[in-house]
Amino acid sequence: PNPEVLKEFSQFVQGTVDATNTLDLVVGRPRLLVLKEPPKRVQTDSEERNAILSFNLVTDREISLVGRRVGTAVLNLWFPDPKDPTKERILSYLVRVLPDFQAAEQARQWQERYYKALEKEINCAFPDSAICLRLAGNNLIVSGEAHDIEEAAHIIQVVTTNAPRSFLPTAPIAPGQVTQTSATTDVSLTGSQTTQTTVTTPTTEPGAETGLAEARTQVGQAGQQGRTGTQGYNIVNLIHVPGEQQVSLKVTVAEVNRQAARTIGINFNILNNKGQVVFANNTGEIGGGGVPGGMNNGNSGMGANLPVSLDNGKINLAIQALRNLNFARTLAEPNLVTMNGKTARFQAGGQFPVPIVTGFTAAGLQGVSFVPFGVQLNFTPTITDKDRIRLSVGAEVSTRDAANSATIGNTSVPSLNNRTFQTTVELREGQTLAVAGLIQNNFGANATRVPLFGDLPVIGRLFAFDGTSAAEQELVILVTPELVHPVEHEKPALPGSDLFEPGDVEFYLLGRLESRRSYDYRSPVRTDINRMARYQHCEDIFITGPKGHSDGH
Repeated sequence: PNPEVLKEFSQFVQGTVDATNTLDLVVGRPRLLVLKEPPKRVQTDSEERNAILSFNLVTDREISLVGRRVGTAVLNLWFPDPKDPTKERILSYLVRVLPDFQAAEQARQWQERYYKALEKEINCAFPDSAICLRLAGNNLIVSGEAHDIEEAAHIIQVVTTNAPRSFLPTAPIAPGQVTQTSATTDVSLTGSQTTQTTVTTPTTEPGAETGLAEARTQVGQAGQQGRTGTQGYNIVNLIHVPGEQQVSLKVTVAEVNRQAARTIGINFNILNNKGQVVFANNTGEIGGGGVPGGMNNGNSGMGANLPVSLDNGKINLAIQALRNLNFARTLAEPNLVTMNGKTARFQAGGQFPVPIVTGFTAAGLQGVSFVPFGVQLNFTPTITDKDRIRLSVGAEVSTRDAANSATIGNTSVPSLNNRTFQTTVELREGQTLAVAGLIQNNFGANATRVPLFGDLPVIGRLFAFDGTSAAEQELVILVTPELVHPVEHEKPALPGSDLFEPGDVEFYLLGRLESRRSYDYRSPVRTDINRMARYQHCEDIFITGPKGHSDGH
């Protein structure tokens, strides 16, 4: 401050009193200050919330000081001036409240013993795992190896449930003095049901009086009594699950459709010399098929495959005797890799537009919605053992079906044939399981006949049209999980790595679409004869020794 400010303050402020002496306290441990004469006033920050220092007047000459938390505070005392009783003298202490290192060290030793006892319980309850508990600063580190990911989750849940919020025991726990205790918790894992885990260890030494359960009770009592303790630790999970943690799933969707249809029928007419129809039979939906005289009756849907004309066209027959066979095979093999416990999604296919009406106007607004089709795969693996995998798999294989399309406006929208499944299975690495399958047989027949005449043997074929249809469908879906790891160093061969562009001689003269050389011709840059010559001799100029494609060796 400048002199003017100091002058202004000197009119109202006689001076300031700073702490001239120091007094050290240990947090939570009272210290008695004995005075030679009673003070007139005592002042500190005890009236403030979360005060560092508090005091209590035991007698008029004794003051009990208690450090409430670590920090510094000021204690001011007013005494009569011995030289002039009308005046006062002020003594000011800088009180430093220090942590109780001895109690903290003792508490830490108790905590280490507590967690060592808990470590023994865990290793006894989970014999297939090797777990180590140790303290590092304000962190509780849980390390070691677990049998599988599910058991690791149970162990962390047990440690979390048994970790105390504060710890200041009053009696030692000797090694081996662990009485029976149990910790029950619910653990929920992805892809598994809720599992209840109970850790129970019998007394390891007869006559043990102080155990883990008693220590936990003492901890709670110490916290309720307001004793000094350490705050709960942050749990750091360093548990390692040995083995591969990446799962590759191969799904095979195989489908075979077979269809067969048989039809037989005869339509005929008889004409007189004037070309007039004397007698006709149009039982079946058979067109004339180019037969003179015409046999289409307006409702014919199929043409005759055996047209016959007799007696110079006076007798015309349209015979349909067909056998139709249809065969279709579908095979889809999607593959997907993901980490243990993570969900992976895969889609191979496309989307086709479907016109829709959007908006809230009277006429509506024309829009387009895209419907996906193809192969869609979702799966979540959980490794429950060294090579045992629990799979939650969902897949959908859809194809467009133009035969069952719908017409919206002037647009033909195809339907979808869907094969969908969703299941949860468990199997070992490399094993294959059929998770879904379908066998479907359809058979149908129809007959159109003239009453009485159509039922006659042999000759009844002239007055009947019969047809049969049969269809068989077989569908199977297989899943095969495998534990995988990345390929080291060597780069795997890519699809098309053995295909090269042919040169002009190979293409124009030899008619080759693929070159037999091990490099591309690069036709986009083959525009200058001189540059082409230099390019062809580049390897001879700049490379010493054998050259050419290595073929991955």
